[in-house]
Amino acid sequence: MEAERLSQLRDKSLSDSTWATYLSAWQRWATWAIANDRPVLPADPHDLGAWANASVYPPTTDTAAAHDLEHTRDASTRGSTSVKSRRTTSSPARSSSTPRGIRASTLNTWMAAVAFVHRRAGHPSPLEDPALKSVLRGLRRDMVTTATPPRPAPALLTEHVERIVTAIDSSPTRGQSLLEVRDRALVLLAFTSAMRASKLAALNLDDLEPDTAGLIVRIRSSKTDQEGAGTFIAIPCARRAHLCPVRALDTWLDRLRQQLTVQDPDYTPHTGASPRTNTTGRYSLPARRGLVADLHGAVLRSLFHNGRVGNTTTPNPHQARMARLAITKTITARARTAGLQAPDTSGRYYSAHSTRAGFATQAADNGVAERDIMNHGRWKSVAVARSYIRRGELFDDSNAAGHLGL
Repeated sequence: MEAERLSQLRDKSLSDSTWATYLSAWQRWATWAIANDRPVLPADPHDLGAWANASVYPPTTDTAAAHDLEHTRDASTRGSTSVKSRRTTSSPARSSSTPRGIRASTLNTWMAAVAFVHRRAGHPSPLEDPALKSVLRGLRRDMVTTATPPRPAPALLTEHVERIVTAIDSSPTRGQSLLEVRDRALVLLAFTSAMRASKLAALNLDDLEPDTAGLIVRIRSSKTDQEGAGTFIAIPCARRAHLCPVRALDTWLDRLRQQLTVQDPDYTPHTGASPRTNTTGRYSLPARRGLVADLHGAVLRSLFHNGRVGNTTTPNPHQARMARLAITKTITARARTAGLQAPDTSGRYYSAHSTRAGFATQAADNGVAERDIMNHGRWKSVAVARSYIRRGELFDDSNAAGHLGL
């Protein structure tokens, strides 16, 4: 199915990231089906089973392109009727050394994408086929028993964030370069807002509302808000000036406005040259509101090698905004520069998700109520939120091992 036709089938309730994931999954299915001379739409459930099997257990030889599902069916549901593809070849032997492909969560996403396209195109979902359901259950069961446990991103706690900020401030330019000012604001905002990298990348100036107590941020939509109702979160001013996300963001916006004034002759701020600060050293509320009013577009901008900052007059305007991957790479790079060591040296290193995980872990360790952590982090799943929260509560007074009199 052509990309243009697929775009017409898009359900507007899907977020951009979900739609991109579905589109990628459908293209994978279509590529496999065409290569194996199978119908793409509507798909035959037997063929989808073969594709799923090949995705979980990638073929090790060219002759194993199309798999016999009998082994998968027999290994997963002993004694049941086997399901075979119309074109059968030998299936690779299942062993601990068999190359593994996708994870169970990826398989579920791919199948959901196929079902979505079928429904939007007016076809029944092939996932309702009983034989395909059995094959998928068998594959998932097999994956659970042999899969390597997922490695969550390590949590960036307050002490880690402080080390990152200290490293920025200890640079030859004392943290005053445009790049350092932006990255300081990024790290502190990511940590205190618990926003995903995709939401940080999508944040616009008109989503910010300066307040005497801090900053109100509008999150237009999220992974758990597919209908785009949006929500508001409050980022309070911090007691320690060098770790204050509000002050860091104000400084970044001030420097952004100054840079745009220099590089863009068409840009003229409305509120004067430099914001005025109050007696505490913070920007005054009128000055902060003036900064937001003077700017438009993305909050977090790309910085180019020629020293220019991304803006709407950039040859490729979409490049003016920091991309999700750029945000992740920036946080990773700043953690490495600060000399942070991951808790598990064989696991994942710090990434953008580490700030979100660290927010929940640190808040729980500091005694914040579970419901308040979930509300600020926009977690809808109690199980997911608790996977972070419990890490922060492992050594609190509820730990029975700490009351053994040792």
